[in-house]
Amino acid sequence: MFLRSSDAIAPTVKLLEVADLPEDQIHFAMTLRNIEDGWSVALRRRYFEWLVKGRLYAGGRSNGEFVEQIRKDAEASLSAGHRAALADVLQQLATRPAPSPAIEARPVIQKWTVADLIEDRDTPWSAFLTDADDVSRGELLFAAAASTRCQRVKGRGGIVGPDLSSISRRFSPYDLLESAVDPAKSVPADYQSVSVVTQDGNVVTGQIVNLSSRSSSLRTDALAPANLTKVPQAEVEEIVPSKASLMPAGLLDSLHREEIHEMLSWLVRQSAAAQ
Repeated sequence: MFLRSSDAIAPTVKLLEVADLPEDQIHFAMTLRNIEDGWSVALRRRYFEWLVKGRLYAGGRSNGEFVEQIRKDAEASLSAGHRAALADVLQQLATRPAPSPAIEARPVIQKWTVADLIEDRDTPWSAFLTDADDVSRGELLFAAAASTRCQRVKGRGGIVGPDLSSISRRFSPYDLLESAVDPAKSVPADYQSVSVVTQDGNVVTGQIVNLSSRSSSLRTDALAPANLTKVPQAEVEEIVPSKASLMPAGLLDSLHREEIHEMLSWLVRQSAAAQ
């Protein structure tokens, strides 16, 4: 998508602000980044205020690199007058965001199996809902399982794995628990990994983030999605599909059974709110 008309700037900024998915927002931001003419100061401010928010997105195939490059391109297209009018927002962008609070490490409670956690494959989501649920606690448990670094709910979190915002419409409780206990058993097509075999016999397995004529950049660690491994194309012997999942196994092993059910309850409530 390429924008040439200044008339398209305002509606595209609006789309940027209202899009639910981070990747859609990044797409709209990217289409606007090099446009120099047709901006009002107010539109420029809305755009750069999104960049302040957008750089906080964790994970994803774009991994934040796109947002940083978008910022550089957009700043380069600013006129002197707009740069002066947006000095406060540009200062925010020049300041590194504070890291997320560290989540306290929890000991392993049990190496869970799906059978330990759910009795019947046909158990409905309603079985996990109770009036006594503490919503904020469910969210904390989701973070404690390191899931927020791999997956997202309502636009927050990583996107190394599927979006769980509409989970009750896409997965059964059994399917979700099975994918958490054994992530490699069924990897969605959009999140499959590859193995890059080099000419000297080394193998790098991960999700391809950037692929160019000069190199391939792969994400090899779901819990550190910003750390990429770059392999020069001149050294690549072959690239083959991998059955491995980038999602680590055992994410639920630090939670008690009741806590896992409480986390499921929080997820289904978020799903209901998203409908």
